[in-house]
Amino acid sequence: MYYGYSYSPMVKVITASCLVLLLGACYFSVSWISYLLLSLMLVPLIYLPRGYELHEDRIVLHCLLWRKTFLLADYEVRALEQQPILGGIRIFASGGYLGFTGFFWLPKRGLCSLFVADQRGPFLELTYRTKRRRYIINGSLAA
Repeated sequence: MYYGYSYSPMVKVITASCLVLLLGACYFSVSWISYLLLSLMLVPLIYLPRGYELHEDRIVLHCLLWRKTFLLADYEVRALEQQPILGGIRIFASGGYLGFTGFFWLPKRGLCSLFVADQRGPFLELTYRTKRRRYIINGSLAA
């Protein structure tokens, strides 16, 4: 069953502010640099989390232009109660522009890939059994 994400007010404000500033800069300063910045700001659309699907044997994360399948045989899945982003350090990530996506260093978890639309939760932590690679997405097993 598919569950769509709703974006938090903070994500909406950060995204709208960035786009307004960037479009304003492009309008008032017509140069190749403004258009280069505009195109670079649109690249994160690829990773925009849209929702997830729960199946008996897998969880599928849907982003705008791609999807990632987590086979439950390969991943340990657990629900997180607290906000995993608190105290985290962005390594190569978006801190609210089009969601919280990318690589974060999180206390007690280490390096994680986040695909979060609403930083208030709920969250699922998916850990690859052999490589210990972690993903954190918005979602609930009880959904």
